[in-house]
Amino acid sequence: MRFALLVLLGLLLVGCDTAIGDSCSAATYSTDCPDGAICDISLPGGYCTKSPCFDAEDCPGSALCIHFDNGETYCMAPCNENSDCRKRYECVFPTVDEGYCGPEAVTP
Repeated sequence: MRFALLVLLGLLLVGCDTAIGDSCSAATYSTDCPDGAICDISLPGGYCTKSPCFDAEDCPGSALCIHFDNGETYCMAPCNENSDCRKRYECVFPTVDEGYCGPEAVTP
């Protein structure tokens, strides 16, 4: 019986894939994020990302490669509207047809 429970638990854990944009708590590569990604703890709740990237092909899953004004590039979770993003994040549109989940803008 114990063995069956351990197998079931293992299968459940395998089914829990991590993705770019997921919350995380480790400052370096960990099991919180997809292979090759890191946890950016400077963002609310941590944010699984990968940097640098050139285009979406460099990013795991369906993540987008976003080029920021400061020249840095990061893989970010895609979105179409705010409800696609987790709490404390909003859908930011760097182009007309591609949005990514970024931290909510703080207004004074």
